[in-house]
Amino acid sequence: MDRTERLYKIDQLLNERRAVAMHILE
Repeated sequence: MDRTERLYKIDQLLNERRAVAMHILE
C-alpha cells in the first residue's frame, strides 16, 4: 500500500467518525 492510499483510508475513517459524532450530538 502506498502513502496516498493509506492517507485516503485514514481520511475515510475520520469522516465516518465525524459523521457519527455529529449524529450523536444532534
